[in-house]
Amino acid sequence: MNCEERAEEILAYAADALNPSEREAVVRHLASGCPRCAGALAEAEGVIAELALSLAPLDPSPEARKRLLARLGPTRDPGIVVPGAPVGAAPAAASRKRARRWRAGASAALAASVAALVTYFGIAEPLSRKIGALQTEREDLASRNRALGSELVERDQRIAALEGEAVRDSEMVRMLRSPEVEVVPLRGSGAQPGAAGRLFFDRSGGRWYFHASQLRPAGPGRTYELWFINSAQQKIPAGTFDVDANGEATLVIAVPEGAGTLALAAVTDEPAGGVKQPTGEIQLLGQPTTPRS
Repeated sequence: MNCEERAEEILAYAADALNPSEREAVVRHLASGCPRCAGALAEAEGVIAELALSLAPLDPSPEARKRLLARLGPTRDPGIVVPGAPVGAAPAAASRKRARRWRAGASAALAASVAALVTYFGIAEPLSRKIGALQTEREDLASRNRALGSELVERDQRIAALEGEAVRDSEMVRMLRSPEVEVVPLRGSGAQPGAAGRLFFDRSGGRWYFHASQLRPAGPGRTYELWFINSAQQKIPAGTFDVDANGEATLVIAVPEGAGTLALAAVTDEPAGGVKQPTGEIQLLGQPTTPRS
């Protein structure tokens, strides 16, 4: 704590409004010979003295007079006249003396109260502002933490999507390098003549890689579904997909056991979630140049 921050404690010390530990700390600091705080103490004591001297003299009430006399200890009965003293002089002098003591005590008490109030309002208001600032800072930190948490979730989702794309791309590269891969082109039907697709059949791995392009979004409550149609005209569902903003989509599919010889591959639009047998309009259609199992 520097001398500027200690000014309020100096005022409270002069008014005897500090607790023992705070008072001891101020005494130790003053004993170090700090000229600034010594000057502040002298100024505070002068202010408190002026406050006490500015009070108008008041005669105490009978109840207050009785309490003050009890605190001052045993005193001579004001009704007893000292031999040789003028009658009425001793009681009047004693009364004036007690009144002066009462006024001095009341002045000191009032000065201490005023100093305590000055100290309280001088400290409480800045402290209240500091507490408010800390609460605002805590709320800002909590808000930033929530925002950061959302950003981390979004980042993890983007990473997962990129990892999925990397796996598919790696699989695609491997399949394209394999001499066992057969390519089946799919062309747009009357519904979407500009759409196109390709189906890569990896016979050795038993997997299909499908890529579609230039497809319109399927629409609310709808999705696209890929079908394998074998030589027995069985329609086998291969998976559902939705296109991105560029009208593209990718699927990597394990060829179902017992699928038989591929005769056709088709894409239809179906209710969201897909169906077991096609019900929608054909969007893409293609067949291998040389049918194989």
